[in-house]
Amino acid sequence: MRYFYFLLLVIVITSCQSGVSFQQKTEFPKNNWIKFNNQNFKIPVEADKTYTFKAILITDSSFKERKLEIGLYLEMPNEENRSTNYTLRVLDNEFKPMGIKTDQGNELTQTLRQKFLITESGIINAEVVLHSPKYDNYGIVSFELLLIED
Repeated sequence: MRYFYFLLLVIVITSCQSGVSFQQKTEFPKNNWIKFNNQNFKIPVEADKTYTFKAILITDSSFKERKLEIGLYLEMPNEENRSTNYTLRVLDNEFKPMGIKTDQGNELTQTLRQKFLITESGIINAEVVLHSPKYDNYGIVSFELLLIED
């Protein structure tokens, strides 16, 4: 009987959690996200489902900018285009890292789009563009894009 209750508890917990349906990470050589090194993703999606887009940015101690500007450009399966610009706050007003400290550096997670309804199954062609006035952007260890099914 204990086994039955344990199994039931596991099923309830896992069915209530949102699942990551896509995850892709880019690690930058020499911790440098070069300005024109756009990140491209091919994301499979299903119709009539909602998804949340999240970005995970890891920086090291050499990153001195308080924020990072990016653009998220989506070509939907029905060929509609969607685009939005985001400001990722990396350092607070006292230039201390926001996010959590990890072995790789400082990890900042940011929700980009939430409860985004998909009307047609297929592939989203996504592009993340770094909007930086500088060619070299040292201190950026990696960028990761996640798609979570709500």
